[in-house]
Amino acid sequence: MKTKKSFFTLGKIRNIGNIAISLFLVLVLMALPIAAQSQETAQSLEYTQGKTDGEHDAKGNTGYILGGFLCGLLAVLYCYLQESAPPASALAGKSPQYVMGYLEAYKKTKRSRDASFAWAGYAIGCILNLVLFATGAYKIE
Repeated sequence: MKTKKSFFTLGKIRNIGNIAISLFLVLVLMALPIAAQSQETAQSLEYTQGKTDGEHDAKGNTGYILGGFLCGLLAVLYCYLQESAPPASALAGKSPQYVMGYLEAYKKTKRSRDASFAWAGYAIGCILNLVLFATGAYKIE
């Protein structure tokens, strides 16, 4: 009597199991960077939104025109050296990525706008002095 040989022997079943486990691990390892990238994308979206809001909320102080006119380059220098703090209400309940983007953009934009006003005041002062000098209001004897 002949016995039929089974197609699935114990050795083949182990090999198939090992291959299945290996394939599963490869697929899981391939999916991890995709999941991490989607999380980074969400965080970068919050950062970008914070940055956009910070740029929008940063208003320059027009008083620096007077400061630039009266104090000249000292007012301009002060604008570049000062640290502006945003309103706390704008950051309440926001994620750390949003806050980081907001603070970075707010400080940079506010400094730039304040310095622009100071430079404008300085330029007005220089032009006024040139006009006064040219018209003879200043006499050099």
